[in-house]
Amino acid sequence: MDDKLIKKLREVAPSVYPKDLDFECRSGWYDILLKVGLALQKMNVEGGWTEPLIAGQIKEKFGTLRWYANPTNGNMEAAQKIIREAEHQSTKTCEYCGKPGKLRKKGWFKTLCATCAVEDEKITPEEAAKERLGL
Repeated sequence: MDDKLIKKLREVAPSVYPKDLDFECRSGWYDILLKVGLALQKMNVEGGWTEPLIAGQIKEKFGTLRWYANPTNGNMEAAQKIIREAEHQSTKTCEYCGKPGKLRKKGWFKTLCATCAVEDEKITPEEAAKERLGL
């Protein structure tokens, strides 16, 4: 992920995204990580937890986002719901550019839009054209 985007994530959700956390995914998922970071930051501040929920690892695995966190004494069920929704959104969001995409299973699994899938040689330009038309 782009360093400027990582800096922004840490600014808006400092209790969630520690300085030593590596973001092992591409910039296309920035909006997803921003949304989950803001939600968990709010829970950390307003939830009355004695220990905040902190991201332990954020990465791409099998073409989707994986978000691992430390256990906390707070409402883990609510936090896990937010995290799982973010992971689900990654299956429909291009990991390169952030546009709507889908999971591509040719070679390494990646979630890509049609344009990025062509650039990454997951599909042909003809297949991309059909996909854009909904065929």
